[in-house]
Amino acid sequence: TGRGAVIVISDAKVEDAGNGGRGGAENGSGGGGGERNAVGAGGADGGNGSGGGIIWVRPAAIVNNAGIDALSARGRQVMVSIRSTSAARRMVRVLSAGRVVEREVEMKGGQSTKAFFDLAEIGDRVEARLVGSDGFNGDDAAWLARRRVWMAVEERSGLPEEVRRMLGVYRRHRPVGEGLADGAAQGAGPGERRAAGSGERSGSGGASASVEGAAAIAVGREADLRSSEPAVALGEMSGIEAPAGEMRAENHPAIAGAAAMSDWNAIGKGAVIAKWAGEGWKAVAWAGGRPIVGVRESDGVRQAWVGFESRAFSRSAGFVVFWTGLLDWVGGGGEELAAGDLGQWREGWKRIEPAEIPADVEERYWPGVFEAEGKKVALNAGAGAAAMSHAAEIDDWRARLDSIPRTGGAGWEAGPWLCIVALALLAWAAWVWERRGKIAAPAKVGHVEAETDQVMEGVFEADGHVHRHRRVVRRGE
Repeated sequence: TGRGAVIVISDAKVEDAGNGGRGGAENGSGGGGGERNAVGAGGADGGNGSGGGIIWVRPAAIVNNAGIDALSARGRQVMVSIRSTSAARRMVRVLSAGRVVEREVEMKGGQSTKAFFDLAEIGDRVEARLVGSDGFNGDDAAWLARRRVWMAVEERSGLPEEVRRMLGVYRRHRPVGEGLADGAAQGAGPGERRAAGSGERSGSGGASASVEGAAAIAVGREADLRSSEPAVALGEMSGIEAPAGEMRAENHPAIAGAAAMSDWNAIGKGAVIAKWAGEGWKAVAWAGGRPIVGVRESDGVRQAWVGFESRAFSRSAGFVVFWTGLLDWVGGGGEELAAGDLGQWREGWKRIEPAEIPADVEERYWPGVFEAEGKKVALNAGAGAAAMSHAAEIDDWRARLDSIPRTGGAGWEAGPWLCIVALALLAWAAWVWERRGKIAAPAKVGHVEAETDQVMEGVFEADGHVHRHRRVVRRGE
């Protein structure tokens, strides 16, 4: 506030606002158009009332607001979770693929109410909306957008080296949670996600999503895997490579890409074939009449079985296509309906829905669907909208603050004094710089007499003696 105080806006009772609130209650509160408290810096003791550390402002009336706090989709069913401050009935409308379903929902006060809607078809986006208006309209609508997302791959023991290398390639080209700009697997709300095609479940709201039952595709030998986890199981191999016979495959999405390539026939020319996985598996590829690839799906969990090894095939492009298709199918096809929260908004994102928002709100603060680096990203209000709804109702908080008497500990205005000190320092620096610029002239040196004692020696050839001559020379310097 600039006064050394913190404003707490709440329609809760003062005694429920923590220690600071209890201290304020001892100081007394106003009435009429909204209760006010000035709580001392001591907070909990509240006895002296001298601090002015917390200002509690209670709205004149209880804020009536309902908002969507979670949105998820599974198959063709959409779940809308609505949190309301009071018991009420609201019309809830769900739109997707040009179809609209709506009905009235009885909401309970102070808690979330879940409503389920069955749609004939779900498209690339889902919109849920509360019809009508309330205390804060920013949480009355929420969206889901279809995006690409990949599960992590977990290696178990006993994998051939060529399979390990392939899994490394897959990880580089299938980043976990790809879809939002920051690369995080952001979803929201209680809706746990399953990728499209495996019983889709996606989430949006105020929390992070998680994959139901598992966070990764396990790749390993049959004995190391559980039937309840997405997995690719490798059969137990024995013996040496030998011609396997004619290749045959069903048109199944797990292997369709590889089976259409000529590289696929390399398996029939030389491979080690494992014993068939047995009951519960459906064979989708054969070599010489023996099953070499199997699949199964139960309770939304997909698994694949690979019962061959072939050196020639592992060195071909078909090997990469085969494992990519297999992992994509087990992971659910790499798509989901999901959303993040408004905190993930980035500069440059273009709004798609809704086309118009309130004129006094910035793009980043209103939920919707955005075009982000070629992807469609849904961002919703999330859990923070509840606090925003209170702030939106109290538009006269500045006037209320001005009406609250300052206490002795409210502080002092330092701005003007800091300006004066800054100007004084600038003047002193200029004076010092000017003094340094004036260099003193050298002192004038007077005439000085000096004597030089010169001694000269010479040898005469006539007698060979050394003769010295001395003279004194006087001169001015």
